Amino acid sequence: MNYAREETSKILLSAVGDLWRFPLWWYTGGLKFIGQFVVEKISDTWERLAIALFLKYFFKPMYGDYSWSGRIISFFMRLVLIVYKSTRLFLWVIWYGLILILWLAVLPASIWFIIW
Repeated sequence: MNYAREETSKILLSAVGDLWRFPLWWYTGGLKFIGQFVVEKISDTWERLAIALFLKYFFKPMYGDYSWSGRIISFFMRLVLIVYKSTRLFLWVIWYGLILILWLAVLPASIWFIIW
């Protein structure tokens, strides 16, 4: 009987300790993990959209067409694509920023709803 009481108290103390350490982990290790996730996803989106590549070849005619019409069409086509891809990148950055803000807000909100 004494052994069962000691083990029960160890389990309860461990549970209380875990409840105490959870918010600390949420805003240190968990926030670091989510921050790395967000940075990685934004970097992947930048690479997937290849905006840097479009900027690098912005003034180079597409398909080697060096005529004036080819240059003008290439310029405006790339301009439209850069605006489109930049808009998509901006929307993804907002989305991942919302994920990060949601991560920061979930713990206080859940505690608020538990108390009330």
